[in-house]
Amino acid sequence: MPALSRVAGTYVSANAITGAILGSVMFLSVAAVLITLILAHG
Repeated sequence: MPALSRVAGTYVSANAITGAILGSVMFLSVAAVLITLILAHG
């Protein structure tokens, strides 16, 4: 079923993109908190 595999591929790539975006956002927020703490205590 080519249509099914295409839908599955689109779903997987969308999940990968969403995961990458969420990962970078979480990383940036953690880095921002750490920088704020360092500056506040520095």
